[in-house]
Amino acid sequence: MLQGKLLSDEEMVNLMDKVLDLIDTKARVRFGRLPAHRAASRLVAEQAHRGRFALTARGALGCFEDVVRSRLLDRARQDDTEDAIAKRFSEYNTVTLPILEHPKREGAKVCKIDAAQEVRACCMTPF
Repeated sequence: MLQGKLLSDEEMVNLMDKVLDLIDTKARVRFGRLPAHRAASRLVAEQAHRGRFALTARGALGCFEDVVRSRLLDRARQDDTEDAIAKRFSEYNTVTLPILEHPKREGAKVCKIDAAQEVRACCMTPF
């Protein structure tokens, strides 16, 4: 568990499906770190299409790798090693980042959130 890995597609989809059963999907809801894989992205699109909730926008955190690496190492968690962080960046660039192209092709609003700023100063701009 302390290897710095993301949840599998199956685990993420199951977790997200359970959360959607528990919350009021008519209220505004923001999911963090979802979807990180294609299966979760398909679930989001499918459930929105079926009317389970309205999908108004998607956001993506954007930040230079050196800033993120520094923040992760400063937390001093056991799974935040240089090697684990490098693997996460590799997975993000090859698996997660391309997912953002699909909703953009369908005309969905995808915003880049500048995560290099302090939390209070973060803003959303078109991706």
